[in-house]
Amino acid sequence: MNFEFTNQAIDFIQQALSQHNSKSYRILMDYADGNSPYNDDPVVMGKYRLLIVADNDPKVSFDLYSSKFETNFEPIYLNPLYAMMFDHQHKIGFDPAYPALTLSSDAGQITPKLPLVLALPAS
Repeated sequence: MNFEFTNQAIDFIQQALSQHNSKSYRILMDYADGNSPYNDDPVVMGKYRLLIVADNDPKVSFDLYSSKFETNFEPIYLNPLYAMMFDHQHKIGFDPAYPALTLSSDAGQITPKLPLVLALPAS
């Protein structure tokens, strides 16, 4: 299992982070199944999303995100229950037409719009 960010995806995330106090955070690959934090948006229910949360966020049970994967950007944390969904090489890209992050694997595109949820204090 491996995650790789394209340069455009990294730029997009860094631009979003620049509007927040992003000194201490974690990137979580999440599957919005009703049991995860920040699942109050019905648009993303039942879908993959990238959560960026403060290291001390009380809404997040960090012990549920115990699988850590190094990437070419920042580590990604994942709930081990969903590891089988990510058993290939994965790429987080950027589509400037939307603009939105994308998620794909060896098998092809998983989602053309990977939601980026920033749950960080504003700077």
